[in-house]
Amino acid sequence: MALLFRENEEKVFDTGAEKRFESSNAVIQKTYIVACNPMIMDVLLDPDKFFSERKNMGFKIPILIVLVSAVISCVSVYVTIDLNLSKIPAEGLEVNTLRTIMLTLGIVTAFIGTFIYWIIIAGLLYLFSAIFGGKGDFKTLLKFTAFSYIPQILLSPISIYLAYESLYQLTVSQGPAFEAMLMPTIFGAVVLFWQYIYWIFAVKNARELNFSRSAISAGILLIIAISFTALGLLFALMTPMPRVG
Repeated sequence: MALLFRENEEKVFDTGAEKRFESSNAVIQKTYIVACNPMIMDVLLDPDKFFSERKNMGFKIPILIVLVSAVISCVSVYVTIDLNLSKIPAEGLEVNTLRTIMLTLGIVTAFIGTFIYWIIIAGLLYLFSAIFGGKGDFKTLLKFTAFSYIPQILLSPISIYLAYESLYQLTVSQGPAFEAMLMPTIFGAVVLFWQYIYWIFAVKNARELNFSRSAISAGILLIIAISFTALGLLFALMTPMPRVG
């Protein structure tokens, strides 16, 4: 009787394990299929081909990409500001009110700013490419430019962590400002150069230019972006941060 019970128990266990294995295998297969989807592979590895085949695409996917990036920006603001402010010992209604105001303004600005930045980037690319004889319309360029947010989205866990650590070193641990800002700046430059690749092929296909003229048009924007990043770093190094203790 005991032997029969053990055999039945082993069969039930084997069946359950087998079902869990099949379920896990199905999830892996679905993930593999999604990851190997030709469209996803093209947008990540061959944006030139992706844009050339989708000049008449709608705004649904571009807006969704920018929306995801906007939400991530809001999360980044919350993590970097709220978690660091919570480490600063403070009491009273006024302090809590100030914290709420800072978070609200930061989140709203991050969300709206993401969409404004999208339009500004597309507008500048349109302007610079016009110098080299660009012919395509602004609407197509705007849609393609949205895909340059993909690097920010994919690398957002790292950027959020670096932003949090940077602000923590500046405000709580009282570390050197240069060391605190160095890694986020370097990582931001890496993301920016990845975005530059998307800008090149967005201009090439939306504005009907060759590769060299597209690269120069996007390169002007890259130089401007790098300049603003350098100025931001310099300003951060020169501005005294509130410290604990």
